[in-house]
Amino acid sequence: YLDHESEEIPQNFEGFLEKYDSLIQISEELKNSKGTIEYIDKIIKSRKKEELLKYLQIIDKNIIDFYIHDEEIFVEKNAFKEFIPISSIGDGMVLALDIITSLILVDDFKVILIDEIERGIYYKNYRKLSEIIIDLCKDNQNIQLFITTHSKEFLEAFNEALLESEKDNFSLFSLKNKKEKLDVVHYTSKELKDTLETGWDPR
Repeated sequence: YLDHESEEIPQNFEGFLEKYDSLIQISEELKNSKGTIEYIDKIIKSRKKEELLKYLQIIDKNIIDFYIHDEEIFVEKNAFKEFIPISSIGDGMVLALDIITSLILVDDFKVILIDEIERGIYYKNYRKLSEIIIDLCKDNQNIQLFITTHSKEFLEAFNEALLESEKDNFSLFSLKNKKEKLDVVHYTSKELKDTLETGWDPR
């Protein structure tokens, strides 16, 4: 709720997000940042560790525990006798951790931007990560999620997961520069499926 008489409301969307601290940006360059450490700490303190562990195990079933030490996240895996830095598992797991922790902690309106989600994510995990994102977003009206990608394979995996449960809560916008003018094409989940089947590639 905004008190229109006592507050000056920003005239553009970016200004609104900045003023009300409503924006979370996730990108391959920002993975494993100080913010991620803070999110993990919040998850542990809010007793949501088991929820996060459940989602991490969907991507890597061998993860059995995690903790924070000296500004680093460590995980325990079945194959090892000691905790190892999560960064040693691969960039994809770190990026997935950023995404999952951000979604778990949303308790007020947030716009979440995930930039080029396919970078660093192993292609066999596209569907798993898509299902996790959809599961965390589907019952949370506080999340407005935007994802950018150039990957046809990720779009296919994400859309297949959507078609099973949340196809009506999705829109794809394809953006292309044409003679210094931005060309925008909108697809519903069903239209995207049909278009992908014709061989269309977003790259």
